Amino acid sequence: MPLRATVRLLHVRNPHPVWTSPSSNRPPIATPPNVHKRHATYIRAKYPDVEIYHEDRPDIPEGAKVWHPGPDARPIDLVLTVGGDGTILHASSLFKTGAVPPVLSFSMGTLGFLLPFHIDDYTKAIDSAFAGRITVLHRMRLSCSFQDSGGERIDTQCDDWQVMNEVALHRGSSPHLNTIDVFVDGQHLTEAVISERSRASAGLSMDGQVSHVLSPGEAVTVRASLYPIPCINRSSITEPDETRESEGAGPGKEDDWVRDINNLLQYNATFRSKALTRHSRG
Repeated sequence: MPLRATVRLLHVRNPHPVWTSPSSNRPPIATPPNVHKRHATYIRAKYPDVEIYHEDRPDIPEGAKVWHPGPDARPIDLVLTVGGDGTILHASSLFKTGAVPPVLSFSMGTLGFLLPFHIDDYTKAIDSAFAGRITVLHRMRLSCSFQDSGGERIDTQCDDWQVMNEVALHRGSSPHLNTIDVFVDGQHLTEAVISERSRASAGLSMDGQVSHVLSPGEAVTVRASLYPIPCINRSSITEPDETRESEGAGPGKEDDWVRDINNLLQYNATFRSKALTRHSRG
């Protein structure tokens, strides 16, 4: 089913942009200049009814509207990310409560396991999304809530925090050992001890900017979130009548995780036949 005529699209990029020229010794770590502007130009030309939104940055594309996250934020129909895995984590953090819109993510060629599309496929992927030829993979998030020593919710005015991948526990500035009791479904599992030499990063989600200090007796409850991230699959840009007579899965037909292991890490590359390798490239 195609998207409706008026669509609100949010363009998300690396929150810490650092671009290094390909001619330098350092590899590129973020989105090169003007990529997001090319996307915006293409979308405006082909889909003039689409409203393009962008985070509040000095280099937003011309014609894009500024979007601020929060409970009163304007609803978004589609999120487009350009960068690496951290960009998807950043997009997740923009929707700390409630559901996340479908995410169409593009990699810039760097190592990443959440990015099914390469930047070269952006026109085909965008066209498929607006034509309604998309499939979605729901990537799980975690829901976090905090309770006081009596088991009562600490912040009753706020929804659970939605985080991706993990919740990190850190001893903070305490010079002593911290002991944390771990329960699973109400049953005590183990006792976790955080030593004074612990150097793990504190925080939730991607960069530790979102954190909550636990006082003695307080607890954090972590559950599988009701609001996963709906990531658009690579199979969305594979034509229905595409067939492969030779051995091996065609682009878009194999699991994204397997494809990334094979292509990005070159797992078992020296042992795989060229025929298999050729048809496993996305």
